[in-house]
Amino acid sequence: MECPVPECPVRTCRPATGGLGRQTIGVRNSLAMGERIGGFEVPPVVWSSSLLGQLRRITIDHTLLVNEVISLEKEEGASEPNLVLSLMRHQGLARAAAIERVVGQADTAVLQFLDLENKVPQLCAALALTPPESSAVRRYVALMRALIRGHYDWARAAGRYGPVAVTLVPDHPNP
Repeated sequence: MECPVPECPVRTCRPATGGLGRQTIGVRNSLAMGERIGGFEVPPVVWSSSLLGQLRRITIDHTLLVNEVISLEKEEGASEPNLVLSLMRHQGLARAAAIERVVGQADTAVLQFLDLENKVPQLCAALALTPPESSAVRRYVALMRALIRGHYDWARAAGRYGPVAVTLVPDHPNP
């Protein structure tokens, strides 16, 4: 992924993955499962709209930004790439300032999401969607919103992001 901090000279946040963060983060699969499990499908004309595309990008970017902050200690200990570490190294920022910058980008992403979310009813009206189609679009946007919040809550609670990963399920011998 391109660095979400515009003034950052680092070209990718995850150079070890070839900059594929947006494609590999799993948000798209989670959204597709949400549609399937929820029993709805976004109409193709809306799916390909720039508005929904922007909302998806923000959902992905927020997930990546939160991950950069929450996984900082683990990745630092493993000498893995991390946006906060890159900002410290390439821009000479103190740790707290680098974290603040990434958190600020995540907060800005949420504000952009909320602003764009308010435009969804106008998009549905402009495309003359039926009530069931409009409902599917609203549910999809709610799914993205829930994914943003759910990832944040999960990342803060999951033991995998500490300096030493915590096993959530104790090891059991195979029967």
